[in-house]
Amino acid sequence: MARRRPGRSLRASGMTLVEVLVALSIMAVLALMSWRGLDAMVRTQSTTVNVNEDVLALQGGIEQWTLDLDMLAQTPWTSPLAWEDGSIRMTRRSALDSESLRLVVWTMQAEGSGQRWVRWQSGEIRSKQDFTAASQQASGWLQGKAGEAAQAVRIVSVSGFQVLFHSAGRWQPAPRPQPNRAAVEGIAADLPDGVRLMLELPPQGTFSGGLNVDWANPAATGGRS
Repeated sequence: MARRRPGRSLRASGMTLVEVLVALSIMAVLALMSWRGLDAMVRTQSTTVNVNEDVLALQGGIEQWTLDLDMLAQTPWTSPLAWEDGSIRMTRRSALDSESLRLVVWTMQAEGSGQRWVRWQSGEIRSKQDFTAASQQASGWLQGKAGEAAQAVRIVSVSGFQVLFHSAGRWQPAPRPQPNRAAVEGIAADLPDGVRLMLELPPQGTFSGGLNVDWANPAATGGRS
């Protein structure tokens, strides 16, 4: 009767150390591949969410900019639209009360290592005293007073912000405000034929390059925007 060799019995009953190490290596590689795939999916989802947020923020900012221009109002206290020290101030009708106004400021402010396009608005304005107070609040906010920051909305990252007015058949830099000018001619006399918003978007952001948005004064185009 033939005897079974001990070595063959051990080989049939389990795996050698080399085989265990190979199996562990394969499992480690598969786990690493799975992790990388999952990490890539999470990163892609996060990037998509950030891009969507930036797109919506930029779109909302441009729509708000256009709405502010559409609702500009004439007052005896200041020009409805004027550029001053890198910011543009607008006096517009309130969306909540047709009898009151709001002072709106669009500017570019530092944020971290970059800049951000920002909009600030005052409370309801119903008198010259209200307007003077709103102007002081706007100046305080531009100077960095924290108490006025609650009325500000930070839109998108930018590296440049400029506004041009179209008048006399050409684009030119927006003029400084004239606060003591009596408004007797009506809104069309104090507004340019058009306004061009010029944003420079940073190369490291979701968008890059220049973005121009033109607005046409309905009074200058016969009611056609």
